[in-house]
Amino acid sequence: MELAKLYSNYSILFDNDYIQRLEYALIADKYYNKKNENNLINKGNIGNTYKDIVVYNLYDSLSKRTS
Repeated sequence: MELAKLYSNYSILFDNDYIQRLEYALIADKYYNKKNENNLINKGNIGNTYKDIVVYNLYDSLSKRTS
């Protein structure tokens, strides 16, 4: 659980690097899922980051980082 919390906190540190925020939040989500924990704050962070990627039109950055 400590790793999940750590990655969740890391995900909110990167103000303008939305892709890095998303990567850390998704790693945290994997740890939470392994422990059958449902952390709604982390889920909200994931949703907000996806929203920001759409708003700021960062699709190209996302496809290059996750492929």
